[in-house]
Amino acid sequence: MSQSNAFVEVFVANHPQALKRAGELSSGAAAAPEALRIDGVSDFEVEQLCALAAQAVHSAGEQELEMADIAVDELYAFPATALRVLEELPKYHEEGEDPALATVAGRWAEDEDVPFSTAEAQRHLLALTALAGAVDSGSRQRLYLWSA
Repeated sequence: MSQSNAFVEVFVANHPQALKRAGELSSGAAAAPEALRIDGVSDFEVEQLCALAAQAVHSAGEQELEMADIAVDELYAFPATALRVLEELPKYHEEGEDPALATVAGRWAEDEDVPFSTAEAQRHLLALTALAGAVDSGSRQRLYLWSA
């Protein structure tokens, strides 16, 4: 269950950079300008968002965040299947239906543990899909999530 002081920060990095950023966040660092900080949710609500996105684009595969490093309990990595779903979501539109991104944002905002409006959920989801699209698959970069 989310708490009012909970937040997540999502960012693109390689493993050493992710560990460094996790240390900074553990020490109370401010939000990074190139990262997405979402207040009021935990890693669990982000996993639920990924599952909703996967359903919307009719994608199978693991959406559960992976522990990124055994030494840092708060640091997670998005699996490749979640990245593909997030990259596809902004373009996905079934005939006769609203764009999938808007539908997913609305369903996510309806969750009792998500403390913001559909419009804010959609802004967060757009930023998350942009970060997913920024991961260079030819590098050692991944999409990471740190959860307070």
